[in-house]
Order: sequence, then structure tokens, then C-alpha cells
Amino acid sequence: MTEQAIRGLVAEVLVLRNNPAWRAEDDALIRAGAVLNAQVGGPEISQRASYLRDLAPGPLLLQADLETGSYFAADGTELPPLMALGAADSVELAYDWGRAVGLEGRRLGLDVTWSPVLDINTNPDNPIINVRSFGESAAQVGRLGAALTRGLNAGGLHPCAKHWPGHGDVAVDSHIALPTLPLSRQRLDEVEWSPYRQARAAGLVSVMTAHLLVPDIDPEHCATVSPTLIGLLRKHLGIAGPIFTDSLGMEGLRLTLDSAEAAWRALAAGHDQVLIDYKRPPGESVEAVVAACLDG
Repeated sequence: MTEQAIRGLVAEVLVLRNNPAWRAEDDALIRAGAVLNAQVGGPEISQRASYLRDLAPGPLLLQADLETGSYFAADGTELPPLMALGAADSVELAYDWGRAVGLEGRRLGLDVTWSPVLDINTNPDNPIINVRSFGESAAQVGRLGAALTRGLNAGGLHPCAKHWPGHGDVAVDSHIALPTLPLSRQRLDEVEWSPYRQARAAGLVSVMTAHLLVPDIDPEHCATVSPTLIGLLRKHLGIAGPIFTDSLGMEGLRLTLDSAEAAWRALAAGHDQVLIDYKRPPGESVEAVVAACLDG
């Protein structure tokens, strides 16, 4: 395969973040067709989305984190965190919530939302999930997550559930350090992965992974670069659509791996979309992945 062909493929799998520090380089990469995916956010999200689509030489996949509605990433409608939906415990309300977010997200020019959160709030010392979860029961998280998934799809926005293989039972924030999930595969299969099965049955095809270590399954690699864990997501859980990394700019990943190296290792592990490190020039990650492909 030629270098030009490789660069064309790399453009389809790396995701730029809408970071003003690198905006000129972001624009240059998109204009050149070197990257064809972007996370967008901020009060002018619809204008930015339109601008990027006009800039790109081909179709552009625009993504955002709409956990609590478009307000979470833009100046849109603010909705409560998912724990409020858990308190209401209404499948109908969860569906309506998802459909409203889907409709507004599409109106803003988005294609994908990194939601719903399917983590189960089983650890009271968890510093990062808490109110982002529907609740403490796998059955409830699965039931409401499936309804919200149906709603997002009905609204025209592609849902990407998170954070595989489960971020609810850890006591460390992966934005700061690398958490360890000290659970057996059997426990994960019975509890943490149950909501994913319910959401998949409701139309979920995409999942975002977490930067965490699961020693019982892969003691050497965090989920981001673990072929074993990504293989389970595909073959055991039956997730057929794109698998996304969490941001490689998070310290849980950056403290253990060079983030540009992690980009190509995540792809080698089986990811389809890699959210490259927004704390460094994006071209570094692009070139690292191209070089890894050329090296075989």
C-alpha cells in the first residue's frame, strides 16, 4: 500500500478536538483531508460545524459529548445528569430525553454523541462517574440506557455508549491517573456488561472504551491498547459498529504511554476512532500513526 493510500485511511480514524490552541493546524489538516473526524464544542458549535464541513474535501464525521444534552458541549438546552433520570425511573422519560438530545444535536450539525453513560454507580468512592450514572443497579442502568439509546437513534444522532469495560467500580479518576478495575471477568460479564447487551438490543452499535486496567483479563495493557478487551467487545458482546477511544489527552493514559504511540496502538488493538491528544499538536499523532503503518 502506498503512503498516500495509508494517509487516506488514517484520515478516517483519527479524531481532532476543537481546541483553539491548535485550531490553525486543525483546519490545515482537515482542509488537506489528513483528518476527517472532529470533536466540536462551544457556544458557536453550529457555525464551527458548518465551517469544518465546508473546509473538508470529503464527508466529515462531527462528534460531541452530549451526556446532559447539547448544553454539555454547546450553548443549548441544559438537561439534568443521568442520575435524575434514574430517580424518575421512567423508560418513557429516558426515551424522550434521548430523542430531544438527538434532534437538537442533529440541528447543531452533529453526527455522533458519546453517550449514554452505561457505568453502574457501585463504588461510593468513585470521583468521576457518580451523578453521570443512572444508578446502582445493572438492571436499571440497562433498562434506561436502552430507552435513551432508542431515543437518540429516533432523533437522528448516533449514540456511542461508554465507558467499556466499566468505569463505575473504581476509586480513581482516569483524567488524573490510571484506574484499576479489580473485578473478575465473570463479575464484569454478569454486572458491568449487562447494560451494554440491553442497549445493543435497542440499537446500540458503537462503544467508547476507558483508560483503565483490568488485571483479571489483561494484566499488561490498559483497555485502550488491549486487543483482548477489544476482542471481547466485538466477539463476546457483539458490538458491530465503530469502537472509540476516550481522549488520549487524559492523564490516566498519558502517564503510562506516549499519547502519539497510544494512537497507533489503540488502532492495532481494534479501535476504529481514536480521540487524539488535544494537549499536543495534532500533526504529531497523525505522523506517528502513518509511520507505524509504514513500518508494518
